[in-house]
Amino acid sequence: MILVLSGTSMGNKIAKILSKEYNVIISSKTKYGVVENIKSIYGALNNRKLENLVKDNNVKIIIDATHDFAQEISKIAINVADALGIKYLRYTEKENIEKYEKIIYVNSHNEAQKICEKFKRIFFTIGSKNLHIYKELIKKKIVFVRILPILESIEICEKLNIPPKNIIAMQGPFSKNLNYILFKEKQVDVVVSKESNLNEKIKAVKMLNIPIIVIKKPNINYPNTIYSMDKLIQEVENEIKSSGIR
Repeated sequence: MILVLSGTSMGNKIAKILSKEYNVIISSKTKYGVVENIKSIYGALNNRKLENLVKDNNVKIIIDATHDFAQEISKIAINVADALGIKYLRYTEKENIEKYEKIIYVNSHNEAQKICEKFKRIFFTIGSKNLHIYKELIKKKIVFVRILPILESIEICEKLNIPPKNIIAMQGPFSKNLNYILFKEKQVDVVVSKESNLNEKIKAVKMLNIPIIVIKKPNINYPNTIYSMDKLIQEVENEIKSSGIR
């Protein structure tokens, strides 16, 4: 059995491709990771839960296709794979970042918050998990947030007193044109993003000539990192041949 840790559209794509040839189970934090006709589970995992999931399903390969900022589940997966002696493969796509002189790179949300102080209308594309860090900023600025359309995310926004009209509950990926329309419609002065799926946002802010604050990816030492689908499939095939699993 192959376990795909998802939470991204790419994770779901990987699971669909591999399920044509192999037994696959997909795990994600939210129900948006559920894939039709593939065994799927959702909910947060800790070491014990992931270890039990691997043992109960006789998993021999873990493919980590989680979001670049989902560092906790990646660390857990690396530890569990090592402890149980199974293959761990990290899949991520290299993004050639569009050049733009108004990209402001920061190392943390706290640093991003300080820079946001100089702007009036701010558009957050960082999800809901870290919005609490911007609590004081939200009180005094006009803030728009793009989040997943799930109850947990909306409840976080409500607790922070973000008006419903300022909440954009949508599931990506988002094109340059859609980003442009949203940013322009809200008349924002700055966009805040994680260092992931950046190019379509950068293209949009360039059209509007506004800055984008980018929180850099966490520094995780991933073993067995793969950047192309062909290479991933080849690695899986090699492991299957050497171990005799399906």
